Amino acid sequence: MLDCWLPSKDNNDAIMALLAPWIELLRGKEQHKLATKVAERLNSMLEAEFSFSAQRQVVWPFKVLLKWHQIIPYRIWLLPVKRHVLQGFLDYLRLWLEDPDANYAEIADWYWQWKQMYPAAIFASSDIQNAFREALVYMAFALS
Repeated sequence: MLDCWLPSKDNNDAIMALLAPWIELLRGKEQHKLATKVAERLNSMLEAEFSFSAQRQVVWPFKVLLKWHQIIPYRIWLLPVKRHVLQGFLDYLRLWLEDPDANYAEIADWYWQWKQMYPAAIFASSDIQNAFREALVYMAFALS
C-alpha cells in the first residue's frame, strides 16, 4: 500500500489515519520498518516539491512533514527534516548572506517566519534549536 502512496498537498489524512494505529501497535523492527518506509516517502516528496525561496516559498511539503511527527518515531521523522529542511535552510541562508545586495531586514524576517512555523514541541528539540543557532551565527558573521 505504501508503495502506491505519494505524499501530496491533499492526500495525507487517510493514510495517516490508516497507519497511526499500526505504528502505535507495532514494536521493534516492524515499527521501524513501517516508519522508515513513511520517512522514505516524505524524503521523496521533499526532494520533488520542496526548496527554499524567499520570494516564492512553497510550504505545503513542510506542513505535511510536520503532521507526521506525531505518528512516526521522532528519530526517524527527524531524518528528512535534517536532510532537506534544516540543511536546506542553512544552505539557502548562507547563499543569501553572501549576496552583496542582501537586505538583512528581509533575511531576519525570513528567519523568524521559519522559526515560528515549528510547533513548540518540535522546536524544543536540540537538533532544531542547533540549526537555528547556527543560522544566527551566520547572520552575525555577515553583519560583522
